[in-house]
Amino acid sequence: MRKNSFGGGGRFSPDGNYLALSLPNFSCRKGSYPGVYDTRTWKKVEFTTPDVDARCDALFPNLPTPSRTLQPLCVDEDFNEY
Repeated sequence: MRKNSFGGGGRFSPDGNYLALSLPNFSCRKGSYPGVYDTRTWKKVEFTTPDVDARCDALFPNLPTPSRTLQPLCVDEDFNEY
């Protein structure tokens, strides 16, 4: 089962209150998948303010800061040429 789970693994925040399910590109942005969860309520943590990345970093000071820019799954740079 572990082999078929989220490829990046998961990591708890230092205080154990939050769990990032996918590393290294975890995100607290609204609509992110699989996202970050509050381990006290098991609800998804979603920030919508402009400082979303800084707020997410504050939850996980033990992890390197990844690029949390949500990229489309498929990008065709020459899309307008067709």
